[in-house]
Amino acid sequence: SSHFGSRGGVVESPSPLRSWQRPHVACPLPTRSATADRPTRMASVNPDSKRGKGGPASKPEYVSEQQHGEAPAPRFGHTTTLVGNNRVVLFGGATGDSGRYTITADAYLLEVVTNTWSRIVSEGGTVPSARAAHAAACVDHSQMVVYGGATGGGSLSSDELYLLDIRSNERTQWMSVPVLGYTPGRRYGHSMVFNKPLLTVFG
Repeated sequence: SSHFGSRGGVVESPSPLRSWQRPHVACPLPTRSATADRPTRMASVNPDSKRGKGGPASKPEYVSEQQHGEAPAPRFGHTTTLVGNNRVVLFGGATGDSGRYTITADAYLLEVVTNTWSRIVSEGGTVPSARAAHAAACVDHSQMVVYGGATGGGSLSSDELYLLDIRSNERTQWMSVPVLGYTPGRRYGHSMVFNKPLLTVFG
């Protein structure tokens, strides 16, 4: 876990005031012997169930939405993070097909209300290297952090923590966040969640 300041989330000029630490597990997971004889309960689905006043239960349905603006290319291994005010940030991932993939450091902003994409161009700062299978989390209004990932060819990205600040439409900036303590280490395919003031990495 890493601590973030409480004054509006992340400070504008990062300083090494945040520290990584291993969480202490106060309640250990039960062993197999403790649960072996416990019956397993699974939810059942009744195909004849009704919803409302006798009407059939509605089925999930995917709808293709018309997109506008500069939409990102098809990809995998990227992250999409809700950063507030109906805005979603897409970062990184791999593009291409037929086994020929390109790892990217692309960042795009989606305005959900209008389904409009725009490319995020950083005004200075430290932009993270191209990566896929990383993790991202919103840490404050229009602020997102990125950690870890794979860079292709069996290599992993550095264990630096990066912050994207898009609070200002006139000035969007990436920055490297200085931290203290032992980092979780270089990795990919992990998950990361923010529960103020803790940023937790797992897997």
